[in-house]
Amino acid sequence: MPISLSKDGIEAVVAKIHEKFPTASFDKEVLQIHKDFFEDHEDKLNITNIAIRGVTDHYDNDDDEHPNIAFFTYHWVCWNGANSNLEAYFIHYHATPAVQGRKPVLNQFVERYQLKKRDWQNCQNEVDTLKIHKVYFEPSPDPSATHNDELFFAMLVNTAAMQCVSNPGYAEFITAQADKYIKSQFEDLLEEYHQTYNEYHLARADFYRKLKVSDMLMEHRVLAAAAYDGEIEQSLLEKKFREYYTDKIGSL
Repeated sequence: MPISLSKDGIEAVVAKIHEKFPTASFDKEVLQIHKDFFEDHEDKLNITNIAIRGVTDHYDNDDDEHPNIAFFTYHWVCWNGANSNLEAYFIHYHATPAVQGRKPVLNQFVERYQLKKRDWQNCQNEVDTLKIHKVYFEPSPDPSATHNDELFFAMLVNTAAMQCVSNPGYAEFITAQADKYIKSQFEDLLEEYHQTYNEYHLARADFYRKLKVSDMLMEHRVLAAAAYDGEIEQSLLEKKFREYYTDKIGSL
């Protein structure tokens, strides 16, 4: 629309805004409260040739010194042209603050376990008929070795026995590798406990803390050494070892 910077021209433009935003304010004191917003967004939105600024307050807001921008629409009347041939155009901007989503609770933070445990306990307290599985917070048990796995284990043990006959120092090598396996398992499970505070992992770490390579049968040392070298899936051995050694070493 044509614009005149006279009093009548400005009133006509204000009336045009009031048709769509009847509560829009052009009061200097109100605009002063929003001064920082206007300056920031005029630069960001590249708004130039500004004739009039205005603000519409959509909701009651008692804190006039720190207005919530989500409650406001900001108005600019700008002009194109030159001299007496000025043409007005309007910009209406409803400010929406960025939504701050909840950050993911990563596995390495204890909060993940605590949140799950707290919610589960709340559920117990609210639902009397809920049956609680006592190992709810324990991971799925390690898989048992299959028949084919056991055949593979037997082959490893027989092969190691033949190598020990031809190379007397090979038994010491196996023992050293088995010892490294025990220490590695202990360190990994202890770290898992510190990351989750789940006592299930602490109990597993305690087993490897108390298990000494000198307590192990030679065939078990061979399997531990093979697991340390990546020839056997480690999860296949833990159940076997715990069943054989837990009572002997007094582990949890």
